[in-house]
Amino acid sequence: MIKVEPLNRGNFDEAIELLNIVFAYDTPHSQQAFLSSIDPEVYKKYKATGEIFGKNLEYFVVKNNDGKVIGTTGFYNKDDDDSDVTWLGWYCVDPDFRGQGFGQEILDWTIDEARRRGKKYMRLYTSTRPEEKSANLMYEKNGFKLSNDKPEPDGDYEIVFREKIL
Repeated sequence: MIKVEPLNRGNFDEAIELLNIVFAYDTPHSQQAFLSSIDPEVYKKYKATGEIFGKNLEYFVVKNNDGKVIGTTGFYNKDDDDSDVTWLGWYCVDPDFRGQGFGQEILDWTIDEARRRGKKYMRLYTSTRPEEKSANLMYEKNGFKLSNDKPEPDGDYEIVFREKIL
């Protein structure tokens, strides 16, 4: 059983610790996104520099029954998105808690919340990095189809886009 709560200053440090583990290859971006979601001045700064490309940033921490942050999830929009679209942002599960159903529970909560908010499409981007293989399998299992966007090369891997009709 999970408890989902909005990201805030009280749980920020614990959430960032988790992101630094799961997204170690992208630590600056995850920290910028999370901080921008709770501080409008920081958002303005990063948006002006082009380091944040989304809007309506909203992130959540996910805790287990013991109150430990075991995951994160969230929503954002790209500047040119229609109002019925949302993007899945910084979705992850602590490696120590994988394989116990928490990832599915978090993804289910996120999809249900997007539907509750009237969204018709959920999009995400991921990569062909080996460490994201299990996440890609989960996305496929949950109906996130590869979009028509062409994969973007990024070093030794590609960024791929997926979409789910809600």
